[in-house]
Amino acid sequence: MLFDRSGYVFGTDTWNEFSMFYYFAGFNSYLLLGHYIKQRNNWSVLKTFLIRTIMFAIGYYVTYTGY
Repeated sequence: MLFDRSGYVFGTDTWNEFSMFYYFAGFNSYLLLGHYIKQRNNWSVLKTFLIRTIMFAIGYYVTYTGY
């Protein structure tokens, strides 16, 4: 079939019990973090840049080495 929807919709697989809602919940966390950093802080540009760089480095390390 051209559009077979038997378990592989929106990038999900049959072994993934959470389906697409797992990814959507994680994306909401990024939206909340971005809103908080933009609206609710009074950090200087330098402090924001340093924290962003540290968080990026930690995320890169965790992704590169695995969980």
